[in-house]
Parts: sequence; structure tokens; C-alpha cells
Amino acid sequence: MGERTKVAYQAARSGLVGLTRHTASLAGKGKQGVRCNLLSPGVTLTASSLATTTEEWRGEALASVRFPRLGKPEDMAAMVAFLFSDDAAFINGQSFLVDGGAHFS
Repeated sequence: MGERTKVAYQAARSGLVGLTRHTASLAGKGKQGVRCNLLSPGVTLTASSLATTTEEWRGEALASVRFPRLGKPEDMAAMVAFLFSDDAAFINGQSFLVDGGAHFS
């Protein structure tokens, strides 16, 4: 999502999307069975984030999410576990937003 600020973050994230696709393409052409996907988490309430943010900030973050709560580390772990599972065996070179619907693309 384009923003007026955070240009370094936006450039780095775009680079990660490109690197993910490049890596998936190289591994796929070699038929090595290696997959590469990108997890893009939204606001995730880790112990560190709870200690360093205010309730007011978390409330503002929640207002931007189309879900009744913010993310938890377990939400990210569940997506990673899915991507490593046989159920995701045909998924390669994709970027997944795990952000409670904060950004629709």
C-alpha cells in the first residue's frame, strides 16, 4: 500500500516480493521441489509490542483492521505451518498478507 511516509519500508517490502518470486522461479525451474513464499504480517501483539505501545495506539491500529482484534503470534505461526504443510504443496512465489484485513489488494 503506498503511503506518503515510510518510503524505505515500502522499497524494502517491494524488494522482498521480487526476491520471493525470483527464488521461487529459480527453484521451480530446477524442479528441486523448493518453494518460497512471503508472509507479510500486520500489527501483531507480541510481548515486546505490548510493552512498547500504548492502549491508545493499539486502539488506533485496531480501527484500521477489518477484524475484531489485532494479530497474535499464533496467527502468524498458523500461516507458516500451513505453508510448510502438504496442503500448500502447490503454492509457490506468493506473498500473503496476514493482517486481519487491514490492507486489501
